[in-house]
Amino acid sequence: MTPESGDPFGRGFGRAVEASEFSSLWAWLMAGLSMVAIGTAIIGRLFPVVMALDLVALWPVPALAVVAALIARLLRLRGVSRVVGPLLLVTWLILGVGWWSTGTPPSPSRAADILGPPQVPAEVALGISLDGELTIGPGSAHVYSVRLARRGGAVGAPDVLEARQDDAMAMTVRERPDSGWYLSSGWDVTLHPAALWRIDATARTVSLDLTGIPIGELQVAGDGTIALGDPVGPVAVHLDGNVEVSVPFGVPVKVVGAAEVPAGWESTDAGATSPTAGEGYVITVAGQGIRVTER
Repeated sequence: MTPESGDPFGRGFGRAVEASEFSSLWAWLMAGLSMVAIGTAIIGRLFPVVMALDLVALWPVPALAVVAALIARLLRLRGVSRVVGPLLLVTWLILGVGWWSTGTPPSPSRAADILGPPQVPAEVALGISLDGELTIGPGSAHVYSVRLARRGGAVGAPDVLEARQDDAMAMTVRERPDSGWYLSSGWDVTLHPAALWRIDATARTVSLDLTGIPIGELQVAGDGTIALGDPVGPVAVHLDGNVEVSVPFGVPVKVVGAAEVPAGWESTDAGATSPTAGEGYVITVAGQGIRVTER
């Protein structure tokens, strides 16, 4: 019996099924698995819930996918036309993740980010507290910026209170209790290197790159790492937690309290001191988890 005579097991019929039905099935399966993967990532806090706002803002793409799927079904189209709908859904998910990752142009998930004023004062006192991850590094566009971390979590959106007098500024950053969907693992903060910063930071984990930021005083409570740059004079540093703090080689450092220090440093009644004399960092240690290294 030939394929044309109606044999359902003929070669021609098998090729037709493979070219249309099976390719369409696999395309829809790929779209479904992609959606499950993103949903699982949000539930597992790899992505924050707020990323869903970026996907919703791209609603014309999935709407077009539904229209394409309906047209293909109503007109009984075959071939590539049958996979346009699911491929558009995959494209929608890729665009949403990419938009969330870059935030350019400004996306809905970035609505809780805060940018400070462009006018940089001579000195800024910063108090910041959160029950999550805190990252601080240098930035140059504004006095400061506070952005949601790109992983999911339970840390609320930042709320900043500022006070300014003459060429000095004081600011406090705390979690907003009414953050809604804007929850993340923590905050990414940038500070302008033209100001002298006095920082009091409390977080569950810290990652502070202060190598390019002038520090007048530093107080940190939390576990993590701190990188200090060249001191701008005598700088008091108070540390509480399991912290590794690195300083440039040859910088004067005095440690008050129990801490692990580099080889060659001199032990004192109060703690330890680096071989370099002069005014530099005075690190006061609370607890037993502080390690000082040179780089």
